Amino acid sequence: MKSIWTIARNTIIQAVRMKAALFIILIFAVISTMMPFILEADGTIIGEIKVVLTYNLTFTMTLLTIMTIFLSASLIHTEIKKRQIFLLASKPINKAHIILGKFTGIMLLNLWLLIIMGSITYITCWVMARPDSNRLSDYTTVREQLLTAKNSFKPPALDFEKLVEAKRRQLISQGIKTEQLNSRSIRMELKRMIEKNGIRLSPYTAMTFSILNIPKSDTLKKYTIKYKLYATDGAETKLKGEWIFFNTQTNQYIRKISISRSGESREFKIPSSIINDKGQLVISFKNITIGNRKSKIKGEQIPHSIALSMKEGLELLVPEGSFGFNLTKALTMLFLRLALIAMIGVAAGAYLHFPVAALLIITFTLYGYGRSFVDYTLDNSANKIANTTKIENKDTTENKNDSTYRTVMVKFFYPTLRTVIKISPDFTESDPTDDLIAGRSIPLTRLLFLLLRDLLLRGGVALIIGIYLINKRELALTES
Repeated sequence: MKSIWTIARNTIIQAVRMKAALFIILIFAVISTMMPFILEADGTIIGEIKVVLTYNLTFTMTLLTIMTIFLSASLIHTEIKKRQIFLLASKPINKAHIILGKFTGIMLLNLWLLIIMGSITYITCWVMARPDSNRLSDYTTVREQLLTAKNSFKPPALDFEKLVEAKRRQLISQGIKTEQLNSRSIRMELKRMIEKNGIRLSPYTAMTFSILNIPKSDTLKKYTIKYKLYATDGAETKLKGEWIFFNTQTNQYIRKISISRSGESREFKIPSSIINDKGQLVISFKNITIGNRKSKIKGEQIPHSIALSMKEGLELLVPEGSFGFNLTKALTMLFLRLALIAMIGVAAGAYLHFPVAALLIITFTLYGYGRSFVDYTLDNSANKIANTTKIENKDTTENKNDSTYRTVMVKFFYPTLRTVIKISPDFTESDPTDDLIAGRSIPLTRLLFLLLRDLLLRGGVALIIGIYLINKRELALTES
């Protein structure tokens, strides 16, 4: 352990001498200070803070990712090239300690920078939301919606397979061939379409939702209903709905009329007495939207169908903790992502030259951010090859080769790629930005899952490979 800490300390000193950390802090501090003045939001304080918070987290992750890639890919190779590593190799130090020490040093530097950047972000948000005699109501809204972490409870997930099958049967009834709707990519496309379009509600129709396992509060604090509606026809009109709740204490129904723009997240408060003794909340929502256009026949206003978003359509938010603790959990998620990138980088830098190792890590990182796009493209490509029709009555060598090629691609190549995709990371899953700007508490179980899956499993395998490679590498064979 002493040798690992010594190597880690030397790594930090080496990085500080490069002035990379100082440069990152300086750039972040300048841009973070300027953001409230150069970015445009929706004109509200909470909108401005959300924009600043989003850009700060994105900028933090971008800068630290670039630094992590550069350091992890270059440190070992640079020491080997300049023959500085012989000072370590000549001592009774296991080569594995070199890998672990470099990784520890990089992550300690990342931890230090995350603490500084997180502190700047925290202070910026609180300064922007400071109480002012001219905007006390806005300050209260910011405190309740953004600067208080809230636990999220949603209705049970819908059966997507049942919805996809219903949509598929509808398309078949419209004349589309059954063979064209049986492929995996088509079913995934139908699922994406259903998720995008949401739950459709025709004019003056209602739907009832049930949210379970809600903790019953002993205080009189209020809970928050958050929803997002869409206009199905794309019309620029205000969407109007009626929410109906049942108050268990007064045995009366509570009605709430809401008005919002298409695609706009809105919130309103409800008393905790609406939650029954079983921790259940029953909500009914009715579409009462009337558009601005008029019928050509009767001259009446035309009602509009609306859709409730599948992912963000409806949730109950219960106050749980502070914004500072939630921000700390968000930064921890970013730290775990940087740790995985550093593990891959140190493993690659232990055997490859800097340009090749850097290119490998950059490709890995970009793939992590675009995995869903790669998966979608792969399915479309596999579907096209699988559905390629054979040319009849032409038994030529060219057709036989083409058939063999398609068989290899469908049965071996694409299944292998799908397996690689399944075990590879998806950085969009570990992005805390959406939860943070929504005031949604990040579960500790999510952090534990990322720790076990990304850091111990995926990163651990990468470090083991790196240790194996540096043990096999002959350090004396360096470039002149």
